[in-house]
Amino acid sequence: MKDHLIINEAVISLGFADSEKDIQSRYHSSSLFSLYRITVPGRSKEIAAKVMKSNLMAKTESEGLSALRNAGGDVPEPYGYYSSGSAAVLFMEFIETGRSSGNKSLVINLSHLYAKTFPEWGWQGDNFIGTKKQPNGFHKTFSDYFVQDRIEAQGKEAVDRRLISANLVSRMASVIRKRAEEWDLESTRPRLIHGDLWGGNVLYSSDGKSYLIDPSVSYGHPEQDLAMLDLFGGPLSHQDKLAVGKSFDMKENYQERISYWQIYPLLVHVNIFGSSYVSQLENAVRKYE
Repeated sequence: MKDHLIINEAVISLGFADSEKDIQSRYHSSSLFSLYRITVPGRSKEIAAKVMKSNLMAKTESEGLSALRNAGGDVPEPYGYYSSGSAAVLFMEFIETGRSSGNKSLVINLSHLYAKTFPEWGWQGDNFIGTKKQPNGFHKTFSDYFVQDRIEAQGKEAVDRRLISANLVSRMASVIRKRAEEWDLESTRPRLIHGDLWGGNVLYSSDGKSYLIDPSVSYGHPEQDLAMLDLFGGPLSHQDKLAVGKSFDMKENYQERISYWQIYPLLVHVNIFGSSYVSQLENAVRKYE
C-alpha cells in the first residue's frame, strides 16, 4: 500500500497524470527493488516505476540509463525520478518482455557502447552497484581507478564487517596492478561500460530486442562487462564476445582474464550476500598470484 501511495504522488507530481483516478498501477516483479507497471490515459507507452531506497539511487540510475542511451545503447527510456521521505521512485519505459531471438541484438547493443573512447578512467560522481554505494573519481590509469574506487572501496566495507581480511584486500590490489601491467590493459582506452552486467540485467522485448537495465556505469574496460556476463551463466558465446571485442580491439586470450574481471563483482557479492562468496573470491585471486 505504501508503494502505491508514493507512486501515485510521484505520477501526479511529474505530470504523467492529473489525478489518482487516472492511474492504473499494478505490481510487476521484484529483485532488489519492487517494480510496478503503470498505465495512464494519453500515453502510448506504459511506465515502469521502480521503488528505491533513496533519491540518490534513483538519480544515479536514471543518469546511468541516459548515458547508455546517449552512447547508442538500447535501454528503457528514463522518464525521471521522485523522492518522498525515505523512498524514491525511478520512472522509465516499460518493456514487455519476451524471448531472445538470438545474440545478434546484444552483440550490436554492446558494440555501440564500446566504440567510443574517453580520456580518463572513472565517472563524474558516486553511484551504486546493487545496493552498495560505488565511489567514483577520474583517474589517469586503469590500475588507480580499479584499485582505489573498486577493490579498496568495497574491500574496506568487507573488512569492517569482518567478512574478509585486510590481507586479502592487499592481495587483490596487488593482483589487479600486476596483471594490468602484464596484459597492458592501459592500452585499451576507457569506454562507457554498464558496470553490473550479469544476465539478469539484460531484458529481451516481445520482439526479441535486447535492453540493458540496472546500470552501474563508468568509463572502464569492456572486458569487465563481458566477464560478468559469464559469472552466473550469460547468453553470449565465446565467438559473440570476440565479435563485441572488435569494437575496442580486444587483446588475445580474453578467456585467460575472465576470473580476473570477476574479482570485483565477487567482492560486491560478499558485501551484499555475505560470506558464502568468500571462497570463490579467494580462488579467483589465487589464480593470478
